[in-house]
Amino acid sequence: MSYDLVTFGETMIRLSPPDNKQLEQAEQIDAHASGSELNVTVAAQRLGLQMPYVTRLTRNPLGRMVENKAREYGVDTSHIVWSNEDRVGLYFVEFGASPRANSVLYDRKDSAIARIKSREVAKALPEGFSLEALAITLRETPSVWKNRWSMIAYPNSKNPSRGRV
Repeated sequence: MSYDLVTFGETMIRLSPPDNKQLEQAEQIDAHASGSELNVTVAAQRLGLQMPYVTRLTRNPLGRMVENKAREYGVDTSHIVWSNEDRVGLYFVEFGASPRANSVLYDRKDSAIARIKSREVAKALPEGFSLEALAITLRETPSVWKNRWSMIAYPNSKNPSRGRV
């Protein structure tokens, strides 16, 4: 298959209590696959671009949940790197109710994506693609700076910066 772009990043499971409840009040938790890089992939697909999503997931029900959600939106998931030992990152969101603001709690230590190796990324890229751009996505707290990066790989023939200094 011929691709226009490749996206790479982390998709976590977002867990949130319904009805603006706080976690300590919750009797139920809603679960959703969530990640900005996957969102970009879905948006680009809707604009007519052909692109796979490269990520590293754990081979368990949570990893399959992420893969299934991506496929549900028409994303090519054939370039996912699978792990048998790690875990899928989680984050908990309490949706605020005025005057209480939204609250987010991350649980992503030792997640599959945090342990990905550059050789795994290179191997997962479709033929004709190479790593050309790296953008660090900084967050407000240092606890989520580590391993929070996004990558876009252009096909070698379509790279807009090829030949430029």
